[in-house]
Amino acid sequence: IIISSLPLMIMYPFFQKYFDNGIMAGAIKG
Repeated sequence: IIISSLPLMIMYPFFQKYFDNGIMAGAIKG
């Protein structure tokens, strides 16, 4: 579990920034 969650913790800041932009793009694309 720890091994599988480690990459998620490392990539979390990136996904959080990408997710904020993704919501805007997703709302436009529908």
